[in-house]
Amino acid sequence: MLRRIILCVLAALLLSAACALADGIPALRVCIGDGDTVYNGRYNALDVEISNPGEALSGVLTVDLMQEWDRFDRWEMPVEVGEGETLSVHLPILALARQRMFEVSLRVGGETVAQTVFTAARTIGRNTLVVGVPGEDAQALAQALCLSAGGGVPGREETWFAQAIALEHFARSDEELSAYDLLAIDRLDVATLTQEQQDCLSRWLRGGGIILLGAGDEDENSLSWFSTCTGIRAQREVLQGEEDDVLPALMGFAQAAPKAAFEACPPACRLEADQENRLIVKNGRCLLAETEVGKGLVFTGAFSLSQTGILDAEGEDALWQRLLLAAEPKRYNDLLQSTQTPNTTLTAYEPLLEQRVSCGVSIAPVAALLAVYVLLVGVGLFAVAGRYGRTNALWAAIPACALVTVLLVAVCGWALGLNRPAASSVRVTVMDDDGVSKTQELTRVSYGDQGRVTLSTANGARLERRTNGYFSSYVDADSLPELRDTVVLGEEPALALPPAAPWTVRDLVVVGQDEPEGTLDARAWIDREGLHAQIINGMEITLCDAMLLTGFGYARVGDLEPGASAQVSLVHRQADDSPEGTLLIQEGALLPYAVDTYRLTQACVCPEGEENPSFSAQTLEEEEQEARALRLSLLRQAETAQDRQLIPCTLAAMTPELPCTTLICDGEPVTRQASSSMIIRRIALDPQGPDGSYLYPQGVFPARETITDEDGLLAGLGETLENGYIDTTRIQTIGFDLSGLNPDGISSIRIVMEDWRWNTGVRLEAFDASQGSWERLAGGECVELTGEALCGMLGAKGTLFLRFSRMDRTDTGYGSVIDVPGIVVEGRNAL
Repeated sequence: MLRRIILCVLAALLLSAACALADGIPALRVCIGDGDTVYNGRYNALDVEISNPGEALSGVLTVDLMQEWDRFDRWEMPVEVGEGETLSVHLPILALARQRMFEVSLRVGGETVAQTVFTAARTIGRNTLVVGVPGEDAQALAQALCLSAGGGVPGREETWFAQAIALEHFARSDEELSAYDLLAIDRLDVATLTQEQQDCLSRWLRGGGIILLGAGDEDENSLSWFSTCTGIRAQREVLQGEEDDVLPALMGFAQAAPKAAFEACPPACRLEADQENRLIVKNGRCLLAETEVGKGLVFTGAFSLSQTGILDAEGEDALWQRLLLAAEPKRYNDLLQSTQTPNTTLTAYEPLLEQRVSCGVSIAPVAALLAVYVLLVGVGLFAVAGRYGRTNALWAAIPACALVTVLLVAVCGWALGLNRPAASSVRVTVMDDDGVSKTQELTRVSYGDQGRVTLSTANGARLERRTNGYFSSYVDADSLPELRDTVVLGEEPALALPPAAPWTVRDLVVVGQDEPEGTLDARAWIDREGLHAQIINGMEITLCDAMLLTGFGYARVGDLEPGASAQVSLVHRQADDSPEGTLLIQEGALLPYAVDTYRLTQACVCPEGEENPSFSAQTLEEEEQEARALRLSLLRQAETAQDRQLIPCTLAAMTPELPCTTLICDGEPVTRQASSSMIIRRIALDPQGPDGSYLYPQGVFPARETITDEDGLLAGLGETLENGYIDTTRIQTIGFDLSGLNPDGISSIRIVMEDWRWNTGVRLEAFDASQGSWERLAGGECVELTGEALCGMLGAKGTLFLRFSRMDRTDTGYGSVIDVPGIVVEGRNAL
């Protein structure tokens, strides 16, 4: 009996102790954004709530993310939780893994004191366009914006996923907001967001974001915050009546018809918008306005996006997808392409990242030690041992000398710092023509330590890794993957790299660089002589060896001190500047048509190769070869920054006065560092100059499939051709609509086949409206129409029709296709 009582008392004591211990164990509660959704390949907002019923603790909150089948990354955030307190922790994590399960742990003193496994409700693939819909009542709009592949639009394959976002979960960092490709904002006063969230939204928009903005009634107007950057406001007057229904006008602009009889939309507000911003106008009223804000776009509707009729149309006909394709097809397609290829290449940066890093000291002492060792063991020891008759001692003397020499070399190398980490960095600042700039710094670091290395920056900027893909395979629960990298978040961000072989090389990105102060003003225009550009350096730094790079040629600007200005020109080339049948790219010459920018940058770096095809840069001195490789790398950056410009026009310059970030490796600054800094400034070029001259490049007038009447004569223009190649078995005739230009002012039209090598055996013809017949044009890379030939082939309605077909039907290796021709129109309007 006594034994039973004792056992019961012990059991009660153990149970009480267990309960006491359990009461002191912290608890973790985890969620990802709204809806527990993970966006693969993008930053995700992870919110963790730590409840601590026990004593105060100081530890690290960790999140494990699988990156490969046998390795995972760990994201860490230092935390301190007081006794009986609850702490909310916000972590932006980059989910590169196709996984829905994440292990979240709280570690104190290296021991795990709390752990939970979080499973997301769904994962969204990288190729999906993600639409964020902030607002407390945004669920209906988010559901309407979700589109299956193609959304019913012929020829489209993209998928839209829209997520309603509660305001308390709206992105608080640039990284989190980058997860969204578009934002749909309706019935939301953005001013109610925190200042941190508003600043993130502004940077995201100016950096290239797209916003669909709805204007509700007066009490629910979303325009106030955007009016400062769009210049669009809504009048208090509300339009009424069926004739003011916006849905038919929207569908008409989107070239789509509703599949069902939708409920009429409620009346729209009256927008006040500049004429150039108007996109859809009905009865003299602007219904939808498009405004560029930096590199971004805002589509402002004079109606609420969540109106019943709009929601029905969206669900049935992918309305906003059609509107974006109709208004900004290139911008929309570029957006889609960026989701499919999220990881940019380092190819253009390679010459800069491979700069030689000087150790700052001479290795002569090490070389002297090795020379002494060779002389000692090769001649000295044998001579000394032979003289004293101790040759049998060489078996011990030689290893002893080798050991002493190794120790001396190690001490000497340590004193000279030959084994210290080394880094090569490239800082690139890209400025838009409206002054908005964005800085990116890439760094390549190498280190000799075989243990774990922690990297950070001297200015507190965060480091990211360059990733070339993401894990997409199943991971067995019983597998024991290894820890790869540790990303430390918080006030002192760092990146801990795993133990590796000696002289490991890693490519990293420095995030959060300060933009240069001041402005770099530039403008470009056309006149009868050619293309001109003026640059004014309003920054406190010197621009070195600046270069003007355009699709029609290049010119050297030279150095620009602070406050200095320069003007450069590309003038019309003379007829005898190049051998017959070739196009010679010379500095300061305005080419007759835009050339491939790769060829242009090559000509800029090696002008000798243009005049002498047999010239090889390998014959130059090694120092000159390196200098040219660096310049080519700089121009490659300028080339990639020329997107979405009517006529590519960019200024590229080195800026040695802008320092790159100093890396900290295990608490010590990386002193062996090579760096390059550059500024790239896009320049807006109006094809119409102040004296009435104009130069419209190929691509401005899109090629269209033409329509023929019963007699086989041309009747008009049809569907725009978006593809770069045409199957000659299907389409043989295209047209260009030039009705927006004064036919009397056109002096020449140049028809450009961009790469004639693949168009061998192509017959190119133009329709002579005066004769009512097709006239064959001479072959070549560029055909020019002037004088009577131009007058005859430019119809009364300002339409140029071209017909092309392959004569031999042979396969060029690219299938039965030929390039779509482009045209360059040059002339002068009457003043």
